[in-house]
Amino acid sequence: MDLRARLTVEDREIISRELSQGRSARHIAAVLGRHHSGISREIERNGSAAAYRAGGCAGAV
Repeated sequence: MDLRARLTVEDREIISRELSQGRSARHIAAVLGRHHSGISREIERNGSAAAYRAGGCAGAV
């Protein structure tokens, strides 16, 4: 997968699910085949790990 490709709705669902299980941004990035900094930015941009919800993301359709 292209490391610079936009996150899909499915990617955001995985991020949400993994965060709810206490996983780190580095772990989530490995699962998605992405760079950890992009995952960290996505989480912070959308309300931090405690508040992240896939449906509430600015890029979600």
